[in-house]
Amino acid sequence: MVDRVRGFAGMYYDESDGTPVVLLTFAGDHAAASMHAPAFAKSHPRRLGKPIKPLRFAVARYDFRQLRRWYTRALAVVATAPGLAYTDVDEVNNVIKIAVVDVAAVTAVNRLLAGLNIPSDAIAIPIEKPLQFQGAPSTPAAGWTTADKIRPATGGLLISTSVGNCTLGFNTQKVRSAPQAGSYVYDFQHYFVTVAHCMAQPGYSSGTIVAQGGTLYDNAYWIGQERRQPRWLGTQEYADCPTNLKCSTADAALIAYSYADGAMAAIARPTGYNNGNTTFDPFEPYFYIADSTQRQNSQLAGTLVSSVKGRSGWTSGYTRGTCTSQPYYWPGYYLLCSDTYAGANTEGDSGSPVFQVGLDGISVRMVGIHWGGDGGTVSAMSPYVNVRWELTMADYNAQCGSIWECWLGLNVSGDWW
Repeated sequence: MVDRVRGFAGMYYDESDGTPVVLLTFAGDHAAASMHAPAFAKSHPRRLGKPIKPLRFAVARYDFRQLRRWYTRALAVVATAPGLAYTDVDEVNNVIKIAVVDVAAVTAVNRLLAGLNIPSDAIAIPIEKPLQFQGAPSTPAAGWTTADKIRPATGGLLISTSVGNCTLGFNTQKVRSAPQAGSYVYDFQHYFVTVAHCMAQPGYSSGTIVAQGGTLYDNAYWIGQERRQPRWLGTQEYADCPTNLKCSTADAALIAYSYADGAMAAIARPTGYNNGNTTFDPFEPYFYIADSTQRQNSQLAGTLVSSVKGRSGWTSGYTRGTCTSQPYYWPGYYLLCSDTYAGANTEGDSGSPVFQVGLDGISVRMVGIHWGGDGGTVSAMSPYVNVRWELTMADYNAQCGSIWECWLGLNVSGDWW
């Protein structure tokens, strides 16, 4: 959209009625926006299966390119500021958002921004609760819930490592295209995805053991072992990575099933959403992954998403911030381009699958992996396409001699191969 529509400043869904809103500057090209925005909205559906409503236009002061340039300049100086919560190009309000935790941090950020020649009305510095990474060293509950021992394992179940409790995201296989055969080739190893910050060491695979449904110290509950994390690189790979820090666009880890197996495409479906219940629905106990977001790294603000969390159960709400960045769980590391969304969260929820539910209430599209929140109703996720890139496609730059020798994607639907 930025390249196709002059004066494009952003696009989002109005939470009240689902209308797609396109922001254009006074010099914006309404005709081009009317041509391209409906297709863009169709590829970023607010709710699966629902038709796209007619566009609504709103006037913005600054276009997205301007905000993005200023954001890069601002991030370079505020990234490690004391009291920083997160940063974002806020397309809904047409500002650079630098969220902080207290008044002292507001003063500090304003001091750092002085001299950057960024208009004051292009900056917002709200005071917000920080988004915390939600591994938790607590004991699983009894009963046939997301905390109970379930085999084969599914998305949404509580898991544990030496670091603490997190949640299983989704089961998967690595896949690559085979043009000479006109088909795909699958890695027959079975995996699942959860968050990197539940692993023992940052930046590389430490072989962390993962258990589900019971204590880590009883190998009857072991299900897998860590095989991959993002590479966590600096500015040579990520232009927005703050100086002298290591960055990734996804908080994710790939775990190989070693001691058990998982149910491909299945995610636990608790009874009722947004009520904190983690008990399986006896009539429809599972969601089934039908597909996944493959191209966009963020959802439009105002998109309806759901998550099944090991502690908080099935939550549902709208995306808010898109492509936010903040300091990571491990000192010296930085997490880029997360999305925030409305949904209850607590310790132990990290790793939960985030998805859009189809009109049938059972089929879903994977859109991300939950990594944390404010302990209330603001949750955060790494977009699925970033997870896929960091855990497979990044192989191409790291170690592959030919693109056809690389595992370029994650199969998340259908049956195991």
